[in-house]
Parts: sequence; C-alpha cells; structure tokens
Amino acid sequence: MNQSNQYAFKVDINSTKKEIKKAVEAYFSVEVNKVRVLKVKGKTKRSRHRIKQRPNWKKAYVSVAEGQSIDVGIE
Repeated sequence: MNQSNQYAFKVDINSTKKEIKKAVEAYFSVEVNKVRVLKVKGKTKRSRHRIKQRPNWKKAYVSVAEGQSIDVGIE
C-alpha cells in the first residue's frame, strides 16, 4: 500500500478522522491528505461449549502528500 502513499493503522475505536490526522502528522512529521476509516467487527470464536466474541476495532487508511513517506521499518 505504501507505493501509493497510503498506510493502514489500527486505531482506537472512538478516534475521529481529525484526531487520527493530527496524531499522524505530529508523530511522523508528514502532511496528511486524506483519512478513511472502517470499523471491523470482531470475530465470533468457539471454545469448547462457549461462544466468545473478539472485540470490534477500527482501521484507518492514511494518504500522505506526494513525495512524503512514513518509515515503518519493513524492507
């Protein structure tokens, strides 16, 4: 995804797009163009005779300005 200047982050379920944008800009020193978010429903798992629900979580796709990148440490 980083070839098109987009990065995915797992964020707090109560975070807003504005909060995510400010946090990414402050932490990575980049200019954020767009933030898209989606809520992922937790999976239902069975363990013996019990059914458990994993927690819901939120994923954010962040687009940074052209020519900028975030070093995630993966080569």
